[in-house]
Amino acid sequence: MDTHLTALRGKSVLIVDDSPDMTALLDDVLTASGARVVVAQDGRSAMQLIMDRHFDLVILDIIMPQPDGLAVLRFMQDQCPCLVRQTILLTGAVHHSAIRCLEGLDVCLLLKPFDLRHLRGAACQRALSPTRPAA
Repeated sequence: MDTHLTALRGKSVLIVDDSPDMTALLDDVLTASGARVVVAQDGRSAMQLIMDRHFDLVILDIIMPQPDGLAVLRFMQDQCPCLVRQTILLTGAVHHSAIRCLEGLDVCLLLKPFDLRHLRGAACQRALSPTRPAA
């Protein structure tokens, strides 16, 4: 069986994007791979969900109304830094300020439009990464 179809089975995934079309697409793809998906359409809801629940993977749009994805990423760095390495960032455009914010972080960045195979591969890799740094 395809690794992409089994690696996400049972994993809890938070999708954060203000585009209902994008969240529906990602939800369909990840649910078909066996993931349990929760959707947040804004950064504020995402931050609350991150505090209230455990996620194996976060798929986070950078460009959203305030708070944007970078603010959510900074929140994760402060509140649950291990979750940062389990994050895939999505963006339609690369901004130099965003790149500077990402320097030194172990995050995956996918440019829209992206190939769904790349998303699945990145999702599997990120969801299976250890949640705690090695001692």
